[in-house]
Amino acid sequence: KDGKDDLGVLYEGSTAADGRRLDSLFIFTSTATGTKAPVKSWTGSVV
Repeated sequence: KDGKDDLGVLYEGSTAADGRRLDSLFIFTSTATGTKAPVKSWTGSVV
């Protein structure tokens, strides 16, 4: 809503106890001079 582009990164993480891969989605919010620190917005399995 601020007109700046944000960045989303899907990170392949560790393996859960049941063998599923755990992935995380990190969001980097744009500022006037760069980006804020990443925020983990989701963790789960995409496979």
